Amino acid sequence: MKLKISILFIIFTIVSSISYGKNIIYSSKVIIDSSEQLNGQEIKYQGEAIGDILYRNNKENGWVNINDGTNAIGVWMNKEQLEKINTLGKYQTKGDIVLVTGKINSACEEHGGDLDIHATEIEIVENGYTQIEPINQDMYTIYRLLTIPTVLLLMIVFFINRNREKKQQK
Repeated sequence: MKLKISILFIIFTIVSSISYGKNIIYSSKVIIDSSEQLNGQEIKYQGEAIGDILYRNNKENGWVNINDGTNAIGVWMNKEQLEKINTLGKYQTKGDIVLVTGKINSACEEHGGDLDIHATEIEIVENGYTQIEPINQDMYTIYRLLTIPTVLLLMIVFFINRNREKKQQK
């Protein structure tokens, strides 16, 4: 009985450690630094979809840059995967947070020899949104207070220079 329990425990430990390894979400730093060792493996990578979708093959495929906060990595996706992405990060917009499962290529022969990930599956973890940055009221007050004196000073300098030019012309 103890032998059966021990064998079941060992099998459970092996299976859970194998499946745990498949659920690791790699950072861009690890992917870049270990690209040779990870080449050809299926990995998970998560980050914000940024920039623009670069469509190829009559919009059947395309590139999306996924930024995890440290670096951005180009991810090659098919049309169905690209359609899941609604919001791309740019100025005052936070892009969708995307969990990518895909094959890493340390030097992709299909795409010019660069590091990339060919997505096999994507999941939108968090939807993107517009970020409206509040106006700093202190800076706004300072701006308003300095605007009138600055304009007056510029006008005085302009008129002084104009009068000097008129005197020199006489």
